[in-house]
Amino acid sequence: MKLSIFKYSLWYSIVRLYVKVAYYLYYSKVEVIGRENIPKNRPVIFAANHSNGLMDALAFVCTVNRQVVFLSRADIFSSPFISRVLNFFKILPVYRQRDGIKSVSKNEEIFRIVKEGLCMGKALCMMPEGTHHGGIKLLPLQTGIFRLAIETAKMRGGEDVIIIPTGLRYEHPKRFRSKVSIIFGNPISVSELMHLSEANASKLLKDMLTNSLTRLAGYTTLPDSELDVANFALNVPSVKAVKKSEVIKYSNTWVLNRFENIFNNSPIFYKELSRNVSEYNELLLRSKIKPFYLLQFQNSIFLTALSALLLLITLPVFIIGISFHALPLLFAHVLNLKNEDYLFHSSVRFVIWLLWLPFQFTMLTLVLIAIGISISTLLAILFMIVMSGILALFYLDILRNAVVNIACFLNLRNTLIVKAKQKKIMLKLFSKR
Repeated sequence: MKLSIFKYSLWYSIVRLYVKVAYYLYYSKVEVIGRENIPKNRPVIFAANHSNGLMDALAFVCTVNRQVVFLSRADIFSSPFISRVLNFFKILPVYRQRDGIKSVSKNEEIFRIVKEGLCMGKALCMMPEGTHHGGIKLLPLQTGIFRLAIETAKMRGGEDVIIIPTGLRYEHPKRFRSKVSIIFGNPISVSELMHLSEANASKLLKDMLTNSLTRLAGYTTLPDSELDVANFALNVPSVKAVKKSEVIKYSNTWVLNRFENIFNNSPIFYKELSRNVSEYNELLLRSKIKPFYLLQFQNSIFLTALSALLLLITLPVFIIGISFHALPLLFAHVLNLKNEDYLFHSSVRFVIWLLWLPFQFTMLTLVLIAIGISISTLLAILFMIVMSGILALFYLDILRNAVVNIACFLNLRNTLIVKAKQKKIMLKLFSKR
């Protein structure tokens, strides 16, 4: 393993540009917050929650203007060819106890390379939870990231090493054309803790990073017995309230924090709220309404009818666009039917889509040239196919919202009853001072 993995790669930059375009098309919206917290030419370790397989790493590839090196579990380096591919994408293996004692000893060499790379002022990304998960609570953080940061700071003679806690929030981890938020938190300075013993510094770093990631990722600190309440908070529509004649929008994280504060400071009132949430969940179950429908429902017949009309008018464009791009998505769907880990579904779909499109357009270009199409006509056809594909993606967004609205209107009585119950809980939550 060579230190060259940290060096600038022109080919990597070219491939990353293509991946970035695909990433921003794959999601309906990519929200990046706190990019100003990322230092430009200093050693930095990005530490993120791990909730969506490969898509978590791609969040950094596509939004950080530095060539970031990643650490990933060693079992994916299953052959020399795959190892070379992963090294090209700046991924290094980390061995775990389950890989065997001899394999774990290889980590020393990996960590030596990483520390030298950080000393050169490069960037590293780690997922300190150690495994991906779909829960709403942060898993206990592994200690490797803290040992690595402290030892690197020592190698630099006490010069600073920065840890950037990063929250990754997915509207729906496995859904195509959903929303993702990447939130870079305030930097955590390692050098400020160098006066402490390594054990104390590591413990303090762990506490700081745990608190930051819990907040940035929108996770809850409520006990496992209260996760129904946390799920309610994370699945209500954004709340608007009037305060001093100003409309203020409260995020789901604010709502969750409100529940957590009441849980810690007003247990009797919290029990009442918890009972209301249980009643709400029972009502939701009886009504056969999906929670995310309530997030997207627009109680407007006019807007729903307008969306349906727009879908009908643009249907031919959608058919053209989807006919050229559906095959890789269908192939990914078949593979995902055999994959029980739904948190890898987006990764499989994205990679197949990424690899298939260049092949498809290359073959189409060769066929069109073979039948004597001029270059200008060829470029026009390819441009039209690309644009029809992009328009098809927006068509899917409108179609999904229209389906949600129609489903809610067909079950309007129950939808309004559930939303009224939801609003009643939120009003009670706001009433507590």
